[in-house]
Amino acid sequence: MRILTLILGIALFHFGCATTGARDGFYKVTVKAGDSLASIAQRFGTSWEAVARENNMNGDSEIEVGMVLRVRPGPGGHIAGSKKVRVPASQSRAKSSSGGLLFGGSASGSLAWPVRGDITSSYGRRDGRMHHGVDIKALYGTSIVAAEEGKVIFAGTQSGYGKTVVVHHGNLKTLYAHLSKIAVDKGDLVMRGEYIGKVGTSGNAQGAHLHFEVRTPKEESMDPLNKLEHSRLLSSL
Repeated sequence: MRILTLILGIALFHFGCATTGARDGFYKVTVKAGDSLASIAQRFGTSWEAVARENNMNGDSEIEVGMVLRVRPGPGGHIAGSKKVRVPASQSRAKSSSGGLLFGGSASGSLAWPVRGDITSSYGRRDGRMHHGVDIKALYGTSIVAAEEGKVIFAGTQSGYGKTVVVHHGNLKTLYAHLSKIAVDKGDLVMRGEYIGKVGTSGNAQGAHLHFEVRTPKEESMDPLNKLEHSRLLSSL
């Protein structure tokens, strides 16, 4: 018993957030400073969407220190490893079961929503110009997560887009613009649902929102709503 208690104590220290035993398949997790839905989900091998859904939350804007969340571990049935460290592409490559860069590796086979919110501007012609993505309304500073596993090929400032992150997923690219903060570097490998930045108003943005694009390797844009998980569709259109 003493050995079990010691192991549990070490595990709680390692993960950072306080965790109590499973009941009906769920763990109770007390939110600590610096936690996000994505970081908690990573520790348990699940997705931030699953954690949000189980706790009737829309995103990180509703998370508070001291709050107790219900979290069901991922397919492994146990708590996953501690906070993931991104590995530079020169040292490692994210692989799918087929050996290529992973795209659509989740059970849904579609992109995860990078942030939750209403669509305030859709894909297509707007004011005589092409709008190559969708605008998702969210509070300033809301955490943004990668829509799928891939490699960061751009992390910096682009004209009009402001602070921008672009992730390559093998046969598609995703772009996240108007950020207030970039939390990844070029060359990083990121997992689906991993925190990559925060919603902002940088570049040509009217109000806080995320401009999200999906592109082919040849830079041809497509409607992101055709790739995003439809179960997460919160469009107000």
